[in-house]
Amino acid sequence: MTVDVDSDHFSSAADNNLIQASMPYFGVIKQIWEVDYSEFRVPVFNCKWVNGNTDVRQDELGFTLVDLNKVAYMNESFIMAEQARQEFCVQDPCNSRYSVVLQGRPSHLNDAQHGSTLDICETPSFSTRMPSINESPDVDDVHTACNDHDEGLWENIVT
Repeated sequence: MTVDVDSDHFSSAADNNLIQASMPYFGVIKQIWEVDYSEFRVPVFNCKWVNGNTDVRQDELGFTLVDLNKVAYMNESFIMAEQARQEFCVQDPCNSRYSVVLQGRPSHLNDAQHGSTLDICETPSFSTRMPSINESPDVDDVHTACNDHDEGLWENIVT
């Protein structure tokens, strides 16, 4: 799961111009709590966070890799559920220390609008630098015909 945090930064100690930046924080949900205020309830996630400065990187194809074995930001483990963006991690086949972050269903889509299926065109790419299948210069000019068996619908008409 990921939460994007907006904050103001200075580029140096001598600079007086604020720069607003957004940084994603990657983590794993440990527990889901529901805080009951009698009048309403608020779901919150207790998370295990990855250090965004040392344990998050991108590979040469643009995939985001995280080291889920390193824990950071232990004093700030809770977020409200509505702040989270669903993602899932798959172990990197090239380096078992890292996991590849893959996006789940985009948050602006819901089942009421789109039914239970998701159009693949609405799903963001897993990688920022993955070559497009349309960019391939190779032309597939191989055509084959299979004539070692008969296909079709046979009807036996009795008159």
